[in-house]
Amino acid sequence: MNAVSFLKRVTLLVAATAVFAIALAAAADAQVSFPPPFPYRNFDPDSAVRLEVTPREAEVYVDGYYAGIVDDFDGVFQRLRLPSGGHEITVYRDGFRSFTQRVYLTPDSTLKLKHKMEPLGVGEIAEARPLPAVPAQVEPQPRVLRPPSRGPVGPRGRRLPPPTAPDTPPPQENPAGSEQAPPGVGTLMLHVQPADAALLIDGERWRGPSEAERVIELPDGQHTIQISKRGFVSYLTDVRVRRGETTTLDVSLRNNP
Repeated sequence: MNAVSFLKRVTLLVAATAVFAIALAAAADAQVSFPPPFPYRNFDPDSAVRLEVTPREAEVYVDGYYAGIVDDFDGVFQRLRLPSGGHEITVYRDGFRSFTQRVYLTPDSTLKLKHKMEPLGVGEIAEARPLPAVPAQVEPQPRVLRPPSRGPVGPRGRRLPPPTAPDTPPPQENPAGSEQAPPGVGTLMLHVQPADAALLIDGERWRGPSEAERVIELPDGQHTIQISKRGFVSYLTDVRVRRGETTTLDVSLRNNP
């Protein structure tokens, strides 16, 4: 073997080693960036959930945000890392009944969830994919300009009395039987079965009476309505409320199989 042939073999070995190292680094980076990021990526996850749900291709949502599929969190060393506290975990798959579980995770613990999703029946409508709670939009208040406390300065530095405000006409009263909704507010008439189901509007719990018919005044715009009760499949939808109008929504929860 001459020197030129030896140098060629050494060069090929070094190049192959460099390519192998680059491939390992790329694989390590891919493992670090998975699963896809969702709102809890900035927290230090001290709790975990292991999912044993079929089908394994079903999508996993945490508090309305997509976190991955079941296959990402059902292995021996695979976990859904979350900060401790309360979370709502939903498993969604087209053609199947969604599975929703409200859990409370304690620090340094792992919770195991087992479930077998059932296919939709004939004519049964699938639920919508989970959505994160939308905070209620607060309309800006108009700025009130106050008159100066002292009047303008007259000749020789003397202050003049403040100008008198023009007489404002008294507020007109509405004629009997013609009640008007406040500006920028609409009405949501909600019929719920069962009547004692919990109601969340834009992520906030409804504090009014739990009745089959609930009349709620909301600001003009789109709002997220979530209805849930233990033993029933949760309901989630968006409702458009218009100023001065009444929007009706009928919801009947299904028993959780």
